[in-house]
Amino acid sequence: MDPRREAERAQFSTAEGGDELWSGEYGKGWNRLSITRKSGAPPLKPDDLMLPSGLGNLRMLLSCTGMGLLSTCLYVWVPAMLVNFFVPIGGMVLVAVLAGAFITFTVSLYLWGTIETQRDRELGLRL
Repeated sequence: MDPRREAERAQFSTAEGGDELWSGEYGKGWNRLSITRKSGAPPLKPDDLMLPSGLGNLRMLLSCTGMGLLSTCLYVWVPAMLVNFFVPIGGMVLVAVLAGAFITFTVSLYLWGTIETQRDRELGLRL
């Protein structure tokens, strides 16, 4: 038993020695929300540090396709429309620029995600 804890319990007991005011079993009363610190480090394994790798190739490609579409609309289509107000751009040129940007964004996001996933797996194995 911890002498400090026993001294704290004795402070909160009633003078008559009957019922204790706030004490009782550990974890009840005022001690219920106290934070205790266990000794020793938690048992971590390299698998605990791994990010979930449940995306898979097809799901990652679909996610990158969606982000590529959104990025193309935001970063290419909107500026192209603003440029089109001042300099006329042909329809086929605009479609080719948008398609090229979409493919570029999708492939680059997929490659970047695959490389980062591989780095995370290697880091998890090293730790």
